[in-house]
Amino acid sequence: MTEPTGSKAGVRGRVSVVIPTKDRLPLLTEALESLQRQRHTDWEALVVDDGSRDGTVERLREWGAADPRIRGLVREGEPAGGNRCRNLGFAASTGEYLIFLDDDDAFSPRCLEERVRWMETRPELDFGVFPVQTFLEKPGDMPRVLPAEPGRDDIERYLRVDVPWQTASPLWRRSALERLGPWDEALPCWQDWEFYVRALASGVRYACFPEGPWFFHRVQTPGRTAISTKKRGPVQLRGVERAVASGLRTLREHGGLTERRRVLLARLHLSVGEQLCEQGLRDEALAVWGRCKERGLVSEAQYREGRLFLSVWRTRLARGVLRRYLALRWRE
Repeated sequence: MTEPTGSKAGVRGRVSVVIPTKDRLPLLTEALESLQRQRHTDWEALVVDDGSRDGTVERLREWGAADPRIRGLVREGEPAGGNRCRNLGFAASTGEYLIFLDDDDAFSPRCLEERVRWMETRPELDFGVFPVQTFLEKPGDMPRVLPAEPGRDDIERYLRVDVPWQTASPLWRRSALERLGPWDEALPCWQDWEFYVRALASGVRYACFPEGPWFFHRVQTPGRTAISTKKRGPVQLRGVERAVASGLRTLREHGGLTERRRVLLARLHLSVGEQLCEQGLRDEALAVWGRCKERGLVSEAQYREGRLFLSVWRTRLARGVLRRYLALRWRE
C-alpha cells in the first residue's frame, strides 16, 4: 500500500473514517465534503483507492495537500476489493474510534460529534449502532429513516438476511476491531454479513442508540455498482457459502449455535443450492447441500428432502410442492 506522491501524512484523529473507492470520484467528493463539514473536527479520512482510472488518485493528492486530515492510499497487491481496502485503511489509521464508510454515502454535520458523545457515555461498549436515512441523489430527498432497533436478536436477523444495519451505522472502538481481526478479503460479496455475524457471535458488546439520523445511505440504482460486486454468479454464490461457513464456525466456537440458528443456516445453504440450480449448476448445488450435511446442520432425513428438492428443481410443479413442504417441515 502506498500513499499518492505529494500527499501529506495524516493528522492523528480521534475518529478514523476508512473509505474504499474505485472510479466514483463525484460520489467520493460528496462523501469527503460531508466529512469536512463536521462540527467534530478531530478526524482523519483514510481513502483507499482500488485501481481507479477516473483521476481519483490525482484528486486525492490535491485533497491531502489542502487538508492533511485526508490521506489517500493506493491498494497494492491482491486481492482487490472493498475488504482489502478496509483492512489497509484500518492498518494505516490512528483514531480511537473507527467508521467504515462507503464512498457514495455521507454524514450530517453533527454525525461524528453525536456518535462520540454517546459512546463516551458507555465506555464498556465495543461499538454503537446509530440510525440511518436513505437518499437517492441528495441527503434529505427521501423520508425513510432506518432506526437502530434494540432488543432484537441481531444474529438471527443476519441469518434471515434481514440485515439490521448498514456498514457505516456503527462507530467502533479501535481495541474491539483489533481483537476481532480483519475483514475477509477472499469474499466477493456478503462481506458485511460475514464480518458482523463473526463479531456478534464472538460476543462483542454493543448498543443501539435512538438519536439521529446523522448518517445518510445512498440507495443503490442500476447505474451505481459497488466495489465488491453484488452479482450472484457462481463465484459470488461460492462466496456466500464461504461467509455462511464462517458464521457457523464462529457460532460453534463461542457456543452460540442454537437449534433455531441451525435451521436458518441450513436454509441459507439450500438457498445457495437453489440459485446454483437456476444457473444450470445442479451438481455444484448438490455439492453445497452435501457440505451442509457434513457441517452437521441437517439430519439424514432433512438431507434427503433437500436433495430431492434440488434434483427436481427444473420441474416447476414438483419444485413448488416441495418448497411448501419444506417450509412447513423446517420451522424454526
